[in-house]
Amino acid sequence: MHKRIKAGDRVCYRAPRIADRKKGSKPEFTVVEIYDGGTMAKVKHDNGYIYSGYIVDRMTKYEG
Repeated sequence: MHKRIKAGDRVCYRAPRIADRKKGSKPEFTVVEIYDGGTMAKVKHDNGYIYSGYIVDRMTKYEG
């Protein structure tokens, strides 16, 4: 069973399309807000930008 994701958590994200999985990039984000009944999230990247439309089911809590 996976741990429940909530706002403020540090997560790893696996993109649905292989084309979106950029080589050498770290898919680590901080969850800012969860919406659409807990299925979608806004995430903040280390560069300071906030991105929306990320699927919560594809996230795992970052351990490290």
